[in-house]
Amino acid sequence: MDDFEMKFGSYEEQKDDPSSVYQYYKKAVYYRNLYPEIRKGTVNDLPEYDSDSVAAFTKTWEELQLHVLINVSGETQTLALQENLQEAALENGLYTGEEEADLTEGNLTIPPYGIVFLRSGMK
Repeated sequence: MDDFEMKFGSYEEQKDDPSSVYQYYKKAVYYRNLYPEIRKGTVNDLPEYDSDSVAAFTKTWEELQLHVLINVSGETQTLALQENLQEAALENGLYTGEEEADLTEGNLTIPPYGIVFLRSGMK
């Protein structure tokens, strides 16, 4: 059998590295469990934020809304939030590096390949 080298290293190599694929996946599963909107909600597009660099949608469950904005580019993206998201709170995000999202004065900055969760309609 040919030797096979794993692209991202073994579990032992990744478990203590906060920027590893293992830790990223672990956080993704955590957020899926944290937000019932992700598991149970219906999906609605947010076309006003969609571009070649950003994908955006809302997951709605009961009275909760989780807005998911994904930077699909290798460059930091800054979005001026429109009225529909002005009251949303920056909850969490998934990031591929040390840079994190920032929400200041209605402008959302998403790092390269970052996924941001904004929440509104909290009970």
